[in-house]
Amino acid sequence: MGTSYETLSGMYKTIIVVLLIGFVAWAFQAIVPPQPNICGSPNGPPITATRIKLRDGRHLAYAEHGVPKEMAKYKFVFFHGFGFGRNDGSFVTPVVSSTVVNVLVDCFVKFFSNDFDLVLGFFQEITEELGVYLVSFDRPGYGESDPDPKRTLKSTAFDVEELADQLGLGSKFYVLGFSMGGQVVWACLKYISHRLAGATLVAPVVNYWLPGFPNNLAKEAYYEQLPQDQWAVGVAHYTPWLTYWWNTQKWFPASSVIAQKPKLSPPDVKILTAMFARQERPKENVTQQGVYESLLRDMMVGFGSWEFDPTDLANPFLDNEDILSGMLSSVRRLIFGVVLIGFLAWAFQTIVPPPPNICGTPNGPPVTATRIKLRDGRHLAYAEYGVPKERAKYKFVFFHGFGFGRNDGSFATPEITEELGLYLVSFDRPGYGESDPDPKRTLKSTAFDVEELADQLGLGSKFYVIGNSMGGQVVWACLKFISHRRFLQCFSFACFACMYAFGCSVP
Repeated sequence: MGTSYETLSGMYKTIIVVLLIGFVAWAFQAIVPPQPNICGSPNGPPITATRIKLRDGRHLAYAEHGVPKEMAKYKFVFFHGFGFGRNDGSFVTPVVSSTVVNVLVDCFVKFFSNDFDLVLGFFQEITEELGVYLVSFDRPGYGESDPDPKRTLKSTAFDVEELADQLGLGSKFYVLGFSMGGQVVWACLKYISHRLAGATLVAPVVNYWLPGFPNNLAKEAYYEQLPQDQWAVGVAHYTPWLTYWWNTQKWFPASSVIAQKPKLSPPDVKILTAMFARQERPKENVTQQGVYESLLRDMMVGFGSWEFDPTDLANPFLDNEDILSGMLSSVRRLIFGVVLIGFLAWAFQTIVPPPPNICGTPNGPPVTATRIKLRDGRHLAYAEYGVPKERAKYKFVFFHGFGFGRNDGSFATPEITEELGLYLVSFDRPGYGESDPDPKRTLKSTAFDVEELADQLGLGSKFYVIGNSMGGQVVWACLKFISHRRFLQCFSFACFACMYAFGCSVP
């Protein structure tokens, strides 16, 4: 009896050991990714791209866009996003051009006009005109670039520098990162900032675990993601060794981006659909060497523990020329990225304007206009038109438009002013022309400036106002805050001109 029990006990132990070994073997196969299928190897994909060989023996595949680099005025290195590759620089070149000439406003107006062909044509023209060259490369493990199992942000930055040197881009060049390519921009700012002429982030993906960022905002941005993406990036950060298993198992939903079902706003979907539907790009299989060394390695590096904090970076650009743009999807995540930029002291300097160069100060412009001194010590520069105010029947104060000044009040001809007995005073609104700036300017304060100007010039208890374009805001302010000086009429610039053209008299 004792022998039988010992036999059964030994059998159970053996079964448990076998099952445990089997489970470990299964878990090992599930967790450990397969070896990458390297391009150019006996059973690997063929090499079709132009490549360079790096110092460590790896290869980087790249594609060139824009004008020949020998003719280029601006040379860019583009870092593609998650699940993209070197050929996606072909539709980004126009974005670079718009960056150079600061015409992003025109770009977005045309984007939302649904005329995407017009946008592309517009960009192609300015790309050639401005001499923009862009090289886009498959980041390690993507497309036809060899994988780098030891990839870090630092190693990728040095890959960029070596690519630039082998292609002869010169001592300085621009970098542009789209989506997950933004991590490479940060790496370049950290490790090869002496080689950068400028840096641009376009819709950058952010790392929610940056040490210098407020936890409450990082948490809000993190939970803006879909639940499966919260888990996916969390696994990549906390247990990177489980990243392959998590994104290949069938029990739970994996990353929505890998599944090509990302959370996007309707405008983003519209723009991206138009971009990829109409823009012809060479086809490439960006994950042909395996998803682990491309997509999943990207997640582990991008959402891992970075070896530096972007908020501690020093300003490499003495001229403070930098650009940030982003898509609409997930407001809090966009805010997260924007505030991250703002946390940099040198980026903050690019947001805060320099102090005004006040007229009449030692290093400021000279005072050439007639001015009055207001109660708070500021000066208003003004110009008078029409008949002398002492014999004027109608006295007007004119408020100029956006980007104009006091001299734009001379639109009425001498014949008109003489016949109708018109007097008009036009002044530089605060900060324009030779009028002192008013950092505390409001509609109310501007209305009181108007009243004080009228009193010092002796315009009487009532007068007319004309507001042109942005000057219209001052008309509304006067109606609200100095109604005791109420006018018989308020005019727009166009209304005043038409009144005389149709033979009407001033009421």
